[in-house]
Amino acid sequence: MPWMGCISTATDLFRFAEMLRRGGELDGVRILSPATIKLATTIQTGTMVNEYHAPAVEQHGLQPGPANIGLDFLVRGEGVSLNSMGTLSSPRTFGKFGLGGTGFWIDPERDVTFVFLRSGLLEHFVDYANYQRLSDMAIAAVI
Repeated sequence: MPWMGCISTATDLFRFAEMLRRGGELDGVRILSPATIKLATTIQTGTMVNEYHAPAVEQHGLQPGPANIGLDFLVRGEGVSLNSMGTLSSPRTFGKFGLGGTGFWIDPERDVTFVFLRSGLLEHFVDYANYQRLSDMAIAAVI
C-alpha cells in the first residue's frame, strides 16, 4: 500500500487509484472484483475513534471524529471532522495518506481520483490538517 514506505511516481499511484475507482479494472484487465473493493471500503470500526490520530487532534483542542476504517482504507463517512479526504468529498470517499507524503482518495459519487506526493515529514497534526486542506481545494475545483 502506498502509505507503507513505498517509492512510486504520481502516474503509477494514479493508475493504482484509478483501478480502484473503476471497480477493480484497469486497461481492460480485471485486477480486483468490485465485491472486494466494496468490502475493503466499508467502515468496519463503527463509531470507534482512531487512537492513532486522537492524541494529535486532542492536543490541538479538537474532538477526534470516528475512525471510519475499512480494510485498511480510510472512509470519509458522515459528518464533519478532521480527516485527510476533506470536508467536501462525499461520505463514500475512500483512500489513505502516509506521514511521508504519499496518498490518494477516490470519491465514487463524484467520479474523482486524487493523488498526492511530497517529500519530508511534518508534525502529525499539521500533516493531517494539510491533507484535509489540499483535499478540500481539489474537490472544490471539480464541483
